[in-house]
Amino acid sequence: MDGTIDVNDVAKSTKTSDRGGRLCFICCCFVLFCSSIILLVGYDYYTKSHYPYSVVVDDSYPFTLTTKKFGIEFYVKSRDKFDRKYAVGTSKRSKIEDKIIEDYLYYAKQCCDDEQEWHQVRPDFPTPTCDKLQSLGINGSRL
Repeated sequence: MDGTIDVNDVAKSTKTSDRGGRLCFICCCFVLFCSSIILLVGYDYYTKSHYPYSVVVDDSYPFTLTTKKFGIEFYVKSRDKFDRKYAVGTSKRSKIEDKIIEDYLYYAKQCCDDEQEWHQVRPDFPTPTCDKLQSLGINGSRL
């Protein structure tokens, strides 16, 4: 060895380090992908299990209550727990009922849009959600 660098040795070591770098990158991407899925599933479970009500029928929320304003039905896991946490006549109850109405209107307007699209295709298609919004004095159409 006279102190010269062999070009073939440099090329081999570069290829080897490239493979290692690529493998590390692929592993990192895989770990990030799996972590993202776990976080999304966990977040969905957490929000569903800790949300005090639902505006749609759901097996997790078997009890029906009605808002004071507009008489909108919503569903809870336990009437007693909901009434204890949000006692009737309190500002806390008023705030959550306002949020329930807001969530219901958002959901109902989306359903009404779908009903109207189907109603245009088939004039005999019923529009119960649109009718409910109209009875509340709210125009559900965004078309």
